Amino acid sequence: MSAMLHLFNDLGYKNVVAIFDGDKATDAETNKKEYPKYRIIVLPKDDIRDKPPCTKKDSKEYPCYRAMKEGLVTENGKMKDGTSEILIELLNSINTAMTQCGTVDVQDN
Repeated sequence: MSAMLHLFNDLGYKNVVAIFDGDKATDAETNKKEYPKYRIIVLPKDDIRDKPPCTKKDSKEYPCYRAMKEGLVTENGKMKDGTSEILIELLNSINTAMTQCGTVDVQDN
């Protein structure tokens, strides 16, 4: 995510919203300091969707070693009980940030 924010900044984007997984809150705080004009949001869960644990190599190219990650929605994208309010708040926060910034403004290089 940091690389993308850096790229957007270099290209002159002023209207940027970044959403970090809950387990990346430290990275989000670092980026908030580096890009104070951008709206950085941290999810209240480790991920947007559930991810099962993985303890074996799925392939040679992509070894998978991770614990279960709980998300706001199921692995299949179905909303969990009690998350609709969180998702509505998240979308409203994004909408507010984008509206306050106005239109996308890119500097000519």
